[in-house]
Amino acid sequence: MVTKKSSSPAPRQRIKRATQIKVSLSDEVLARLVTLSELLGVPAGTVASLAIGQYVAQYVAQQERSLGFLQSVSEQLGDGFKEELSKALGEQLKLPS
Repeated sequence: MVTKKSSSPAPRQRIKRATQIKVSLSDEVLARLVTLSELLGVPAGTVASLAIGQYVAQYVAQQERSLGFLQSVSEQLGDGFKEELSKALGEQLKLPS
């Protein structure tokens, strides 16, 4: 015979919010936010805060990836340009390679 252990739910973790902002939403977005918050059983403000936080984190990560790629490309172009410029100047000044 298998007995189940009674498990108590994990304690709820509080999300600390340091600053409040005012956001204007369309009626449709507000209705969807309220519906989602009711389904999740949390305040609409909490759902909005989590959604904004997730969006910002993803956006920042995307921008960091893009900037990293651009930096890598510019470094590679810079190195190639530096070598070509050095070679061209050497030829003009008749310097040994």
